Amino acid sequence: GGALLHGLVSMAILSINPWRPLNEQLAKGYVSLSQYLEAKARLFPSKKEEQEEVNKELALLNVQVVNALEKIKEVLINYEREVENKEQMRPYLQRFMMLQSLHERAASTHERHDKLSNKKQRLEVMEGIGEMLRQLAYATRQLAENINTGEAYVHPPALDWISKAIDANMEQLDPVSAQSMMLLHHNLHRSHLSLKYLDDVEEGTAIPRLRKDERTAWQRIKAQLTLKHPRMRYAIRLTLSFFIGFVLENALQLDKGAWVMLTSLFVSQISYTDTRRRLFERLLGTVTGVVLAIVLLQVFTTVAAQVLMMLASVYFFFYWLRSRYPIAVIFITTFVISAFNLISGDGGFNIMIPRIMDTLLGALIAFLVIRFLWPGWQYRRIPGLVTKVLQKDLAYFQAIVSEYATGTSDDLKYRIARREAHLAGNELALAWNSMRMEPRSKQALIQHALNLTYLNHALLSYISALGAHREGQTPVPGNLPKRAGQITELLRQAADFVGADVPQQKPDLSPLLVELKHEIAACTFPPEKQQLRLYYNIAGSISKIFEELESYLNDKSERSAQQT
Repeated sequence: GGALLHGLVSMAILSINPWRPLNEQLAKGYVSLSQYLEAKARLFPSKKEEQEEVNKELALLNVQVVNALEKIKEVLINYEREVENKEQMRPYLQRFMMLQSLHERAASTHERHDKLSNKKQRLEVMEGIGEMLRQLAYATRQLAENINTGEAYVHPPALDWISKAIDANMEQLDPVSAQSMMLLHHNLHRSHLSLKYLDDVEEGTAIPRLRKDERTAWQRIKAQLTLKHPRMRYAIRLTLSFFIGFVLENALQLDKGAWVMLTSLFVSQISYTDTRRRLFERLLGTVTGVVLAIVLLQVFTTVAAQVLMMLASVYFFFYWLRSRYPIAVIFITTFVISAFNLISGDGGFNIMIPRIMDTLLGALIAFLVIRFLWPGWQYRRIPGLVTKVLQKDLAYFQAIVSEYATGTSDDLKYRIARREAHLAGNELALAWNSMRMEPRSKQALIQHALNLTYLNHALLSYISALGAHREGQTPVPGNLPKRAGQITELLRQAADFVGADVPQQKPDLSPLLVELKHEIAACTFPPEKQQLRLYYNIAGSISKIFEELESYLNDKSERSAQQT
C-alpha cells in the first residue's frame, strides 16, 4: 500500500512538472561549475607557493563538474527517447551545451598564474580577472536557481563593468607580454556573453547529437558477468555480508537482527575507501540519532507531538540523504525510535541499545568483507590509469588539432574526445583521493599519485585552452602542423612509458622547448603566436610528467625489491 501510494504521488507530481528531474540535474551541473569558478578565482592574483593547494582543490572540483555532465547526459538521453516533439528539448540541450562550453573555458590555463602576477602593473588586471571569475560563479549559481524555480534568468550587470575595466587596464600594458592575459580575458568575456544572451533565439544552440549506448540489455549485463568487473565483485561481497549477518542473527538470537543486514547493505560500497567512509558516517549518525531521540522523547511526550516528530524526522532524512548522509542517518534513527515508541508505548527506549549494537555489527561485517575480499588498493591501479589518461589526452589534442586544420564544428567526435579525457582525469584524481583513506602500508606511492593528478590537470588545462580558442580559427601558416605532430608523438610516448615491458629512457624535451621559445619570440602573427605559447606549455607539462613517471617507476622498483 505504501509503495502504491508513493508511486501514485510521484506520477501525479511528474505529470504537473514532467521536466523536473532534468531541471534538477542541470541545476546541479551549474552549481558544480560555480564552485569550480569560485575556487579558481583564488588564483588571481597568487604566488607560486599558494597555488598547489588551490590546484588540488580544482582537480577534485573538476571531478564533480564532469560527473554532473555525465548525469545530465544520461537524463537527456532518457528524455530524448520518450519526447516526440524534439523542439521541446532545445532549451535543455542548449543549457547542456553551454555548460560544457563554460566548463572548457573555466578549465583553460594559458600561463602559470604566478608568472602573470609577477609585475605590479599587472596586479590590477589579475584582481579584475579574479573578480570576474567570482561574478561568473555568482551568475551560474543564479542560473541554477532559476532552472529549478522556472523564473527568468537575470544576468548580473557587474560583469559588463568589470570586463570593460579589464580592457581599459590592459590597454596600458605591452600587448606582447600581456597576450596570455588578453586570451584569458577573452575566454571569460565569451563566457559572460554566453550567459548574457542565454535565451537569444537567433544565437541559440542547435540540437546536437548525443552518443547512445547501442548495446542490447543482454550485452550490457554480459559485460558485467566477470570477476574483474567492480559491480560483480560488489554483488558477491554484499551477498557474503548478508549470509554472515543472517547466520549471526540466528546464532545470537538477535531481537532486531534484520538491522544487521540492512546496515551491511547501506555501508557496503563498491570501493574500500567509500565503504570505510560510509562506515564512520553510519556509526556517527546512529549514535547521535539515538542520543537526540532520548532527548526529544523526554520533551515530546504526547502521541500528537511524537507523530509530528516522526514526520519531521522522515522529511529531514530525505532532505539530507543525497548531500549530507551522516545528518540523514541521525534523522532516520530518530524516526525509527519514535515509530517504535508510538507502536509499543515506551518501546522506543528499549530498542536504542539493540539499534546501536546491530548497526555496529552490520558495519563491521561490511568492512571486514571488503578488507579481505577484493579491496582494490589504488596503488595497483595507478599505472593503468596513467596510461589511460595520457591516451585520452592524446585523442583530445588530436581532435582539437583536426578542428584547427579543417575548421570549427562542435561535432560529436570532438565532444566525445573532450569528455573521455576529463573522465580519465577524474579516475586518476579519485584514485589519489581514495589512497588517502587506505591503510598506510598501501600509501607508499601516494605522493606520485598526487603529483601525476596535479600535472595531468595542468596539461588538460592547457589543452582545454587550445580547444576553447578553436572557434572562428582558420588554418594558420608556419611550423604549427610540425609542432602539433611532435606533441602528438610525445603524448604517445608518454602513454607507452609506464606500460613498457622493457624500462625506457625518457626523452629530452629541452631542444623542443628551446626551439618553441625562439619561435614565440620571433613570431609576429597573433593567432600563430597564441598556439605556439600553448604548445610550449603543453610540451612543458609533458616534460614534467615524464620526470614524475621516471621517479614513480624507480620508487616502485625499489619498493618491489625491498618486499622481495
